[in-house]
Amino acid sequence: VHKCVTGNTIIYTEQGMKRIDSLVQPNQYKNETRNIDINIYGRNGLEKCTQIYKGNVEKTIVLTTSFGYRIEGSYKHPILTFDHEEKWTKLPDIKIGDCIILQRGTQCFGQNISTKIYRKCINNMADCTIPEIIEEKLGYMIGVLIGIELSINKFDSDIIDTFQSFSEEIFKVRFKIYDCENKNTVKLTVNSKQIRHFFFWCGLKYDLTCEKSIPWVIMQNDRKTQIECLKGLFDTNGSVDKSCVYFTATSRLLASDVQTLLLNIGIISSLKELTG
Repeated sequence: VHKCVTGNTIIYTEQGMKRIDSLVQPNQYKNETRNIDINIYGRNGLEKCTQIYKGNVEKTIVLTTSFGYRIEGSYKHPILTFDHEEKWTKLPDIKIGDCIILQRGTQCFGQNISTKIYRKCINNMADCTIPEIIEEKLGYMIGVLIGIELSINKFDSDIIDTFQSFSEEIFKVRFKIYDCENKNTVKLTVNSKQIRHFFFWCGLKYDLTCEKSIPWVIMQNDRKTQIECLKGLFDTNGSVDKSCVYFTATSRLLASDVQTLLLNIGIISSLKELTG
């Protein structure tokens, strides 16, 4: 039995953050081990990883800390705990009240993502301008598109103006604004199959609101782009009171991804389910 985690588990690599199932080769069979060559972050910094195992269907355990950090893995998977000293403990042996060790401020970032492969595939069929790289401004737009979910408050004119300015600069088009049934909200839309296809390539798929997540072009990007994406998310779905800053999401995976991005840059956050 292998020490496995589920495919959507995020790992820190020399190329930024990746979901572990993205390392599995397309033609790799279940219960098969393949050779790979990638450096991932361990306890002592970057360490070489030489093999990836693709498991089969088996029972798993979900471990959630008091702050909402979560991992799901097999019954043989160990994680680092602390009880007077550091030790590796298998998931079934962890009890309520045990201390789990998390690494804060790993500062794991990649580089601006090149769109060369995408632009080569579409040839000259584009009805808009496709950027050569995905950087801060596009990172902010992606954050806004994820965060608005269905609509945006029409009084958030600064957010709308910034989004439109970036869209004109990057794609050479403006999004159209439509009033919603709720007179205080509007929708941002653009009649361009190419832009929608481009965002799909970026990882903004046709998911339900409850299934959204942070796309790979953000996870594997540089620090500034990740922060701009967080800005877009908090601008559209964030709030603040006297003691806390909040981000609200329908998707459990999206909320967990945001928590991971914050932890990577050194910010501890807590995740709680809202009721009522």
